[in-house]
Amino acid sequence: MFFKILNKLSSHTNPNVTTHEIIFHNNRYVTNPIKQSNLFANHFSSYSHEVQPIPLDYSTENEFLNRNIEFWELKRAISKTKNSTPGADNIPAIWYKNLDDASLLKILSMLQQQLDSSVLPKAWKHTIIIPIPKPNKDKTKLTSYRPIALTSVFCKIFERILAHRITHFLTSQKKLNPNQHGFLPFRDNHTAIYRIYSAISEARKNKKFFVAVSLDIKSAYDSVHVDDLILKCLQLDTHLKACNVIQTTALRIALGVPIWTPNVILLKLAGQKILSGKIKRLAMQFFIKQIATQPFSAIFHTPGRIYSQLVEKDAESLRITFRNLRCIPDHIISLPIFPHSNPNICEIFLKDFYFQNKELPSSLISSDFIECIQIFFTNHFIIATDGSKSHCHTSIAGFSCLQQFCYRIHPLNSVFTVEVLAICQALDELVIPETDILILSDSFSALSSLKNLSFHSPKVIQRLAAKIRIRKNLHQKIALLWVPGHSGVSWNEKADFIAKQVSDFSPYIDWIASEDILSHLKKQSLQITEENYHKSKYKLLIGNIPDILTISKWTGNRVQDRLIARIISKTITTPGLLSRFNLHPDPLCRVCNEINDISHILLRCQKYASVRVILWRKLNIVSANITYDVLLSHVLVNKNHLLIFVQTLKYFDID
Repeated sequence: MFFKILNKLSSHTNPNVTTHEIIFHNNRYVTNPIKQSNLFANHFSSYSHEVQPIPLDYSTENEFLNRNIEFWELKRAISKTKNSTPGADNIPAIWYKNLDDASLLKILSMLQQQLDSSVLPKAWKHTIIIPIPKPNKDKTKLTSYRPIALTSVFCKIFERILAHRITHFLTSQKKLNPNQHGFLPFRDNHTAIYRIYSAISEARKNKKFFVAVSLDIKSAYDSVHVDDLILKCLQLDTHLKACNVIQTTALRIALGVPIWTPNVILLKLAGQKILSGKIKRLAMQFFIKQIATQPFSAIFHTPGRIYSQLVEKDAESLRITFRNLRCIPDHIISLPIFPHSNPNICEIFLKDFYFQNKELPSSLISSDFIECIQIFFTNHFIIATDGSKSHCHTSIAGFSCLQQFCYRIHPLNSVFTVEVLAICQALDELVIPETDILILSDSFSALSSLKNLSFHSPKVIQRLAAKIRIRKNLHQKIALLWVPGHSGVSWNEKADFIAKQVSDFSPYIDWIASEDILSHLKKQSLQITEENYHKSKYKLLIGNIPDILTISKWTGNRVQDRLIARIISKTITTPGLLSRFNLHPDPLCRVCNEINDISHILLRCQKYASVRVILWRKLNIVSANITYDVLLSHVLVNKNHLLIFVQTLKYFDID
């Protein structure tokens, strides 16, 4: 809040006073705005942009690059366009985002005209250039400014459509250098860093030199990426131990607890895992993501030789991870050879029919469903699919009027993945040739994800899109229809029944989604902190405690946060606590002659008996004799009790 106010004050200027920088050029100071504009225009126009062209196949055989612009491409380009300052035409992006479909179709026609003629309007080539001073540079020099171009939003939309096509073509056809990691799907600075790290490790292993050259990256980024910094810590175990010391020291300062606070309590209060373990988990997640993005991974080029393409230490950690997951890298669902980004891959009906209203009675949904099938899908071959996930088994099932299937799959797969995999398997087993197919599913999220298909869709959705594309190439129409679950529709009820009939003897399919593995590893990481605390002796002394992030929502400021953290961890400075470290000569209470620690002060000390009676009444504590963990359970039950407790502490001489 302070910095927001400061920012507003600093940006509040007198509108009647215009200011501009003085430019020093050719040993003269230039103050006239028009002359300055001309100097900047000449300076920026002198920039040369020599790039090495990549050979693209623009012949008529290249269907993807030269096909007509589709409506979904236009809508996606508009939705991805930022609401930044418009160009010379002064038409903002929000204007395009609020247009109806009829207006968008007219724009689509105009863009198609530009694509067919290969001639851009002159207005699109007119750009407003704003010189922005570089930080910590001499503002009197032309070279201390970078140009910001304000281009027509209409032009940006057209560029975005073409850029998406070209990027998809270059990536899928593997026409780009494998060492390029920036501005490409499935590649980023993580993959680049690991390639360098692997090369360095290989050179050290073979006792060779490794020479790295860094070119023109000064001031490229304003800050270091935290995940990259963590990844570099993987090089040596000693670094990981150093990270643990830094983490626990920082947490003690942030929570305001003494240096002797046990790490088990510290991590429980902070709701965090020890940093060395988190770093290793992030590394494994990074490698699993790379496995899932094959064949576009910048690290794994040969699918059958995953471990041999890693540094030995990382390879061994990955082996252990897969052993614990009870699977192998080949089981991970990876991207198809040609990923799809066209959301109009097939007809998907989510809210198009009356029976798709979950609020309707089951009898009405069932009867209207039958009527819908008879009217709109008379000639379709119907398949129903479903998935089931319980504490015993995770399964997929599908059936048609001719046959059915039921398989067990890896228990880590989520309900979302299970539902999508059921549809994938149905396309493999239950489809009959040369017939239009209607697939029924009760998973709204799965069908919605397919309808909004993009490069960043889950890998299992990409796999489903690839299977549908194969059927389309065979001149089969695929339609997906959402049916509300457990609504009396016999097709879905039977699919649900088949999925739940799975047993230990049912056939098993090894598929597992990388997204579900990552979710499991993160959840498992948080559970380790909880388990370590519950196994420790401090659980019996303090009881169940929430993390500080939950408590901080109820407190008023950082002082109260730190006070509560000390109360929970029993690290309030008292004579009894100080005497444990030989910092106080007398640990006993002068009134009660007992160890004068925080438990004694709050629960038993006769000096504060009257204060305790009032506090107990406000906290709805019936018994006078309670334990410390029972007191905390009443205090931390809600915000009101916590604030009452904090306000009363001063009467116990605690602040």
